[in-house]
Order: sequence, then C-alpha cells, then structure tokens
Amino acid sequence: EFSEHGKRLATVRQVAEAVDCPVAVFGDLCGPKIRLGKVPADCGCTDLASGQDVVFRRGVAKAAVEAGLAVLPTTYEPMIAEVRPGQRVLINDGAIRMLAVEQNPGELRCRVTSGGPVSSGKGINLPDSDIRAPAITERDWECVEWAVANDLDFLALSFVRRAAEVQELRARLVSLCKGSGPIPI
Repeated sequence: EFSEHGKRLATVRQVAEAVDCPVAVFGDLCGPKIRLGKVPADCGCTDLASGQDVVFRRGVAKAAVEAGLAVLPTTYEPMIAEVRPGQRVLINDGAIRMLAVEQNPGELRCRVTSGGPVSSGKGINLPDSDIRAPAITERDWECVEWAVANDLDFLALSFVRRAAEVQELRARLVSLCKGSGPIPI
C-alpha cells in the first residue's frame, strides 16, 4: 500500500513541478475503524426499517436474523459495553440512525430511527459515546513514519477526542523530524 501511495505522491509532485504550481500534500490518519462486520446478502437483515430493533452481540461473526431480530456484527466489540442507552449509533455516514435502548452483558440493543440498506464494512459512528479505542493506531504510527520520510506537507488526525491525542502526535513528529520542523497537524 505504501508503494502505491509513493507512486501517487511522485505523480502529484511531478505534475506540480511541470505546471509550476505549488501543491500541498495532505495525509489523513484514519484512527480506529469501527465498522459493521460481514453482512451477507442473504442474511435477511440488509435493509433496516425505522422502528425495528437491532442487536449488536459480542462474538457474532456475521449478520443474521434470530427470532425476527436482526443481529449485526461489529469490528469493534468494545462498543457493546461503551455505548449506553440513549446514545446514537450511526451507520454509513449517518444514513442509518439508531438509538441505543438497552445494554446487557455482551449485547447492545438499538432501535432504528432512520432506516436503509446495510452492507459489510460500513462505518459505525458513535458521536455520544466515550470510546476507549486509541485515536492513533499502530497502523497510523506506520503512516506517520511514512509521511515524515516522504515529506508530506500536512497531517490530519481523525477520531480526536482529547487535546492530549494531538499533543502525542506532535511529540512523535518532533522526534521524527530531526533538523526540520514537524509536519503541521
């Protein structure tokens, strides 16, 4: 993947030089990816309706319907314990909206307030919840090192919740950018 980014970066820089136009290159650190797990087309729960209850359950490998209830997998199982009743659960950039209504050990029940189609890998956003996943993942740290080695102009940090997370990134950039200023965040 880094080799593909390197090729794109080289192309951008070559074109910018050829047309004599400065172009800033911006790297986006993804942070933790909270997503739906596998949702097979034939699972019977690919289209969620307003008013429907949905369950996220620990240990579920793929979506299914159990006793008429949609059971969805997530790539971030701690959300089951971290989302509290009354908090929003948004899927697919907020196209599908739910409200957590009940939390039991190993299970989070949500009620769909705005339905629609769901499929594997769609993003889950938890805007009201205190998520404990680190803002900067191990993969992000690899990307930071690549960004420094390839002289990117700016970095963005997604999923920021506290100033300390930006400060941690800045400190790492300072240590990696010996002799030159760190990449602005």
